[in-house]
Amino acid sequence: MTDHPQGDVWGSGAKMKRRLLAAVLAVGMAVLPAAGAAAEEMILVEESGPEATAETSEAQQSAGLENAGVLETVSGETENMSETQPDAQSETGTPEILPAETEPAEFLLDETLEALSEETTERDQQNMQTEQPDTPQAETEDGFVTAVEVVDSAEYTLYDAAGDELPEAGTEDALSGTLQISGLASEASLPAISRYAAASFGQSYGSQLSGPDAAVYQAFETAYASQWQTGSLEVTLPQSVTFFLEYTYDEDGGKTIAVADRDMNASYQEAELTLIWALQAALDAFAYDHPEVFWLNSFSYYAPIQYTVSAEGYTGVIREITFTPSEAYPSAGSEIPAFRAAVDQAVNEISSGLEAGDTKAEIALAVHDYICQKAVYQENAYAHSAGGFFLHGGYVVCEGYAKAFKILCGRLGVSSILVVGDAGGPHMWNYVQLENGNWYLVDATWDDQGSGIWYTYFLAGSNTMSWSGVTIGEERILYTNFSGSEYSWNFAYPNLTGASYFEDADHAHIWLAAEEKAPTCTEEGYTLYRCICNETSLERRNALGHSYRKKNYVYNNDATCLSDGTKTAVCDNGCGTKLHTVYVPGTKLAPTMEVSAKSLKLKKKQSTGKLKVTGMGPGDYVKSWITSDQRIVKVSGGADGTCTVKAGKKTGKAEITIVLASGLTKTVKVKVQENTVKTTKITGVQKKLTIRKNGKYLLTPVIKPITSGEKVTYSSSNKKVATVNAKGKIKAKKKGKTVITIRSGKEKVKCTVTVK
Repeated sequence: MTDHPQGDVWGSGAKMKRRLLAAVLAVGMAVLPAAGAAAEEMILVEESGPEATAETSEAQQSAGLENAGVLETVSGETENMSETQPDAQSETGTPEILPAETEPAEFLLDETLEALSEETTERDQQNMQTEQPDTPQAETEDGFVTAVEVVDSAEYTLYDAAGDELPEAGTEDALSGTLQISGLASEASLPAISRYAAASFGQSYGSQLSGPDAAVYQAFETAYASQWQTGSLEVTLPQSVTFFLEYTYDEDGGKTIAVADRDMNASYQEAELTLIWALQAALDAFAYDHPEVFWLNSFSYYAPIQYTVSAEGYTGVIREITFTPSEAYPSAGSEIPAFRAAVDQAVNEISSGLEAGDTKAEIALAVHDYICQKAVYQENAYAHSAGGFFLHGGYVVCEGYAKAFKILCGRLGVSSILVVGDAGGPHMWNYVQLENGNWYLVDATWDDQGSGIWYTYFLAGSNTMSWSGVTIGEERILYTNFSGSEYSWNFAYPNLTGASYFEDADHAHIWLAAEEKAPTCTEEGYTLYRCICNETSLERRNALGHSYRKKNYVYNNDATCLSDGTKTAVCDNGCGTKLHTVYVPGTKLAPTMEVSAKSLKLKKKQSTGKLKVTGMGPGDYVKSWITSDQRIVKVSGGADGTCTVKAGKKTGKAEITIVLASGLTKTVKVKVQENTVKTTKITGVQKKLTIRKNGKYLLTPVIKPITSGEKVTYSSSNKKVATVNAKGKIKAKKKGKTVITIRSGKEKVKCTVTVK
C-alpha cells in the first residue's frame, strides 16, 4: 500500500477557514453570550445555506437545543447562554437575520480572526502537527465510513455526500463471500486474465504461491491435511492488507465529508482484489495438491476491517480471516476415519505385491493396475472425489481415478500431480515424475477398458500416439485456471517429456506376464513376460518330478461289510500318480438287510417266490437259507437274496433263517394251512388319476399277505372313457371320467380316472 503522509493539522484554504471560524465562535460565546449566539447563527446560515440550516435545526431540536447553529466545544465547560430568538419568516420561508443583533459578533470576529491568523502563521512556520485521538469507526448500510474527528479542541462530525450526518459508532466493517469451487474438471478453464501467473512448476501448486496466498495455503495444509480438521479456521496474515479512504471538506458549509462509496475507491478496490486473489488461489492450489481432503467442496470467508483515522483520511486494515468449509456431499466430513483406514488398506494390498528395490515406474504400474481393477466408471454424488473410490464401491469418474492415483502414489513414494484440461471435454488425469527427473502422463481412466487394462496412457509422453490418431500433446489442451475464476493464479505445470518412458532405450523394463504354463512332474513349464515396449522374455522352469515326502494319502472308499477299506499315497505335486496302497483298519462297514415279509401263510403244497432279501451292504451276500422243519416248508435260494419257498403236505408252523456272509441273520415265520390264503388288504393304488386321451397307465396294487391265493381282477365303469385289462393296464379312450375297481377276494379299492 502507498504510504499517505500526515497532513498539516491546521491546513490552508477551507480547512484553515473552518478552524478559525470555530475559534472565533468559542471566544464570542464566552464574552457576549447573546451576541455570540446570534453571530454564530448568522455565520452558519451564510456558510451552509438554507438546507444546512434546516438540518442543523432538526438535529438540535432532537438534542433539546432551541438555537440552531450552536457548536459545542470540547475543551473547557461552556454554557449555552443564548436567548431564545423568535423565528422571523420572510416570504420565501427563510429565517431573517436582524442587523442589530449581528454587529457585536462581527466586531469580535474581526479582532479574533486577526489574532488567530498571527498564531496560525507561526504554527505553520514551525511545522507543528496536532496529534489525532483514536476515534470509533463503522460502516453504514450504504457503505460509508463513519467516525468522529477531534481537531484543535473542536468536535467535527462526518457527513456523507448527501449531507446527512453519519452515526458516530457501530460494528466493524468486513469483507465476506464464497470462493469458487476447485477440484472439478468442469470448473477449470484456460488461462484467465490475471495479474498472477507462475513461471515454473516447482514441487507443487502451493509452492508457486507467495505472500498472503502462501500463508492461507499453509494454514489449510496444517488444519485440514495434517490435523484432519473439518470446522472453521481462523488465519492471521503475516502482512496486513491495507487501503486508504481520503475525506474532503465542504468549503461552503464547513462540514467534513467522507468518501461516499468505498467500492469506488481505487485503494480499496486494490486491497479487495489482493485478498480475493489470495484466497481463491490458495483454495485452488490446496484442492489440487491435497485430494485426500476428499470431503471439502469450497469455503466461505469473513475478513474484518479495522479503520484508523489520520489528518488525511482513513486506513483500512485486514489482518484476520475466518474460513468456513462446505462438504462435497452430505456427511462427507464424518467419513474421514473410514477414508483413512481404506487408504491404509489399499496401500498394504499394493505393497504386498511389490519387492524391495522396485523402481518408481513399477510402483506407479502397481497403483495404475490396482485402480483399474477396483474402479467402476459411473456418475454419482461421490464420483468426483477420492471418497467415491475408497468408500463408495469404487464408483467414480475421471476426477475419482486421478485423485485416488495421486493419493496412493504419494503414500508409496512416487511424485504425482493432478492435471486438468480438455480431452474432447473436461477431463482430469495425472503426471508422475520418475528417477530420471522426467514427467510422464498417466490416465488410468482411459486405460480402464471393458476388455481389460490397457497401457496406452501409462507413462506416456507428449509425442506418444493416442487413441485419437494424433499425439497426446495434440489431443489435450491444458487448463491452468483450476476454478475458472478471474480471481486466481494461472498455475504452471511441469514440462511433459516428449517420448514415453518405454520409448527410451535405457528404460527399465516393466515385465507383465503374458503367457504361463506350470511345470508338471514330467514336463517343464515356462512364463512368457512382455514389457509395455513389446520386448519379451521367456523364463523356463524344470519338471518337478514325483515326490511323496508329504505322505499324502487318498482314501479309496472301498471298504465293505467283509473287509476294511484302503488308502493310496499320491504325488505331492498333485499329478495324481499313486505309489502304494494300504488297508485302513477299522473302516469295515456294518452289515444291513431288509426282508420282504416277517411271516408267511401258505396252503399245503403252495409255492411262492415273493420272499426276498434286499438292502445288503457292499460286499455282503446271503450265505445260507435254512428251514427249521422241511416236512412243513422247504426253501431254496441264492446269494443275491431271491428264493423259492414251498409248503409241504403237512400243516403246521416252521421258521426260515437267512444268514449273510457278514454274519447278520434274520428269521421269517411260516404257517402252512389247509385252505387257500385269503386277501386281507389292497394298497398301492391311487384314488385319483388323470390320463390324456390315448394314454396308458399300469396299476400295481400290493396284495397282503404276499402269499394270497385269491385272484386279482380289474373293471371299468365306463369303457368308452377308459378300459383296463386283466393285468391292470389302463387305456384312455376319450374325454370324461370312469372308475376302475380292483378286487381280490372280498377286498376292493377304487381309482377315479379322468381323461383329458
